[in-house]
Amino acid sequence: MNSWPSAYPSQLFITLPKPVPVLMTIDRVHQEPVHHARSCKVMLVGLSPNCLTMITHLSLPISNHYSLAFTYEFDNDRMSIRGNVVCKERKHEQEQVKYQYTVKFILTPQQKAMLTSRLNIQLTKACPHYSKMMNTYNQCFLYNPDPAWAQVQWFG
Repeated sequence: MNSWPSAYPSQLFITLPKPVPVLMTIDRVHQEPVHHARSCKVMLVGLSPNCLTMITHLSLPISNHYSLAFTYEFDNDRMSIRGNVVCKERKHEQEQVKYQYTVKFILTPQQKAMLTSRLNIQLTKACPHYSKMMNTYNQCFLYNPDPAWAQVQWFG
């Protein structure tokens, strides 16, 4: 948790020998609109139950006005991961509005067999206005759209 490689500036990265892509779906929980439509892409690989004891919460400041928080846990069958994504909007200094989404990571048997105890989460902002953000470890997230990713619309 204390070592964040600088060689991967576009990722919040913990060394993973063999990346294992995991299918992701995000379901809208709250329908509150915001003024800036934007989308987010997430990749979660190399996750195992042992890892969840080390990394169970992730908070990513997007800008002075928005921040993301992730929590997740394994289902009992160990074949899927469920979690929440919360976007906090600061409308005033003392006011925060939360937008919550449900995340489900589905693992195939092949992916499950390849899981390690290390985690690699990549977040890419798809809106140029929010194309760069820094987290508390100074890892930079850059706007880098990839047709292979299915964009998940957060708001708008």
